[in-house]
Amino acid sequence: MVDYLVALIHQYCDRKKRPQGPPATPIELTLEKTSTNTSGTSKWSEIEIIEETEVNIPAKQKSPTNTKITNKTVYTTDPVFESDEYIRPVIDVIRASVRDNKNKILQYCFGFILILFVFGMLDTINGWTRTGAWMRDLLFSPTIEIATIPDKAEFYLDGRKLAGKSPIEIANISPGVHQLEIVREGFKSIKKSLFVPLEGKVQIQGEEKDGGPDYLFRFVTEVKINSNPQGAHVYLNGVRLNQKTPCTIKWEAGTPFALELERPGFNRLTDFSLNGSNGAKSRRHWEVKVLENEDAKYSVNGIFEKRMVLETRPRDVEIYDLKSNRRLIPEPGNTILLALGSHKLEFRKASFISKKIDLNITENSSNKIIAALSRNVRFTATSTSGHNADIGANLISLKSSSREFLKRRTKTPLTLALPAYTYKAVFTKAGYQRTQITVGPNSRNVTVRMKVAKAVVDVTVLDALSGQPISGVDIYYIPGNNLNAPQSPFAKTDLKGRGLGQLPSGKYLFTVNYRGFRPLTRNLLVRAGESYALVFKIYPSH
Repeated sequence: MVDYLVALIHQYCDRKKRPQGPPATPIELTLEKTSTNTSGTSKWSEIEIIEETEVNIPAKQKSPTNTKITNKTVYTTDPVFESDEYIRPVIDVIRASVRDNKNKILQYCFGFILILFVFGMLDTINGWTRTGAWMRDLLFSPTIEIATIPDKAEFYLDGRKLAGKSPIEIANISPGVHQLEIVREGFKSIKKSLFVPLEGKVQIQGEEKDGGPDYLFRFVTEVKINSNPQGAHVYLNGVRLNQKTPCTIKWEAGTPFALELERPGFNRLTDFSLNGSNGAKSRRHWEVKVLENEDAKYSVNGIFEKRMVLETRPRDVEIYDLKSNRRLIPEPGNTILLALGSHKLEFRKASFISKKIDLNITENSSNKIIAALSRNVRFTATSTSGHNADIGANLISLKSSSREFLKRRTKTPLTLALPAYTYKAVFTKAGYQRTQITVGPNSRNVTVRMKVAKAVVDVTVLDALSGQPISGVDIYYIPGNNLNAPQSPFAKTDLKGRGLGQLPSGKYLFTVNYRGFRPLTRNLLVRAGESYALVFKIYPSH
C-alpha cells in the first residue's frame, strides 16, 4: 500500500516538472554502494527508469554519493531536476508512521468490527431496528410472553391447554389467527385473539405493547360488601358510591381498592385494601372471606363498633374480651369500642377478685358499662375494756348508697367479698353498745371496737316526813352484795333530789348518806340498755 502511494507521488511530480527536450539516450551504469546514511539504508533507494534512448556513461565517473559504477543499464532524463529531494522526506514520514502505528490501526479496525457484530446480535434479539426485527423473525419462531395479576393462571390456545402457568412464554406459534383463553380460579376468564403474521411480532387484538413483547392482563372479579349493621355508605378510593351495604362492586385485580364504610352513630371504618397479588389485607374491624366456585372472589364485611363508657371500681382495671381472647385498651375518656352483638368481658386488677360480665350490645342499648371488682374484707370485733380477743359481735347491716349488701346476719370474725364501694356497717352484741363504722373501698382488714353497754339508773332522795326532795345528797354503790367492799360514788342529787348515772349489767348495793339524816341502803339488779328508777325516803337522825 505504501509502495503504491510512493509511485503515485512520483508520477504526479514527473508530470508537473519534466521539461520538453530532446529524447533521452540510454546509458549503461555500474553502481556499487560505498556509503550508507545513519539509518543503515542506501541514500538512493529508488531510481526512476524512463524508457528513452540508451546512453553510455564512462566507467570511472563517480556519483555524488560515492558509489562505484558497474556495468548496469539505467534510464534517466536529461536534464535532471532535484524534485526528489522534496518528495523523499514525505515518503520517509509515511513509511515511518505506518511502521510505528500498524498495531494500533489493526486494533481500531478490529474493535469497530466487534462493536458492529455485538450490536447486530443484540438488535436481532431485541428488535430495536427493523433490520434486527426482520432477522429475529427469520432466525426465531414467533413467541410471546404473557403475565397476569394475580399470577399462576392457565392458558388455552385454540382450546388446547398449554403447559405451565403465568408468567409464561408461548413459542412455536404457527402464522394466522388463534384464540387465546386465560383462566384462573375465582376470576372471570380472559379471551383474546392472537395474530401471528408471517413477518413481524405477535399481536394481541385490542392490546398495545411498546418497548417489548410482554403483555400484562388483570383479572376482573366481583367483591361483595356488607356491614354490621347494614345500610352503611360505601367509599371506594375516597369516592362515595351511590350504594349502601349490602352491595357488589367489580374490581380489576392489581388496581387500587381502598374501602371505607360510614354509618351515623358509629365509628367510621377505614384501613382496608385488596391486593390481587398478595390476597386481602384485613384488620380488626373487617371480616374477609375468599369465596369458592363463585363469580365473586371476595366477601368483605365491615364490623361497626359502638363507643362504650366505662365506670369501674377501682379505676385502671385491665379489660379482656374472652370471645376474641384479646385485651381491650381504653381510649381517652375511659371508653372502649365494641361491635354489636354479645360479648363476655373480664375485668382484672391486682389484689382484687376478677369479675366477668355478659353484654348484649345493640343500636339502642345503653352505652355504659358498670363493673365493680370485689376484694376480701375480714371483720373482727373487740371490747374497749382492753381485751383483744374477738367478742363475737353480730353484723346486722352493710349498706352502700342506701343499698343493702348483707344477705344474712353473721358473727365476727368473718370474711366477705365486697365490691370496691364505701359501706356503713352496724354491729350489736348483748352487753355492748350498738356500734356503726365506715368501710372504705380499699379496706382489707376491719376491726370494730365496741363499748360495754350500761343501764340508766335514776335515783331520787326524799324527806320521809315532809315528802320534799333533798338536794346535795351523796349516792354510793357497791357491786354485788359485799358490804365490806369499798363504795364508789354514783351521783349527787340536784335541787329536785335526783341523781342520774349509768352502770353495767349486774347486781348493785346503793347507799345514800346525808348529814342530819339516817343512812339508807337498797339492792338493785340492772341490765344493760334498760332504765331504772330508785327512790330513797330518809328520816332525820333525831
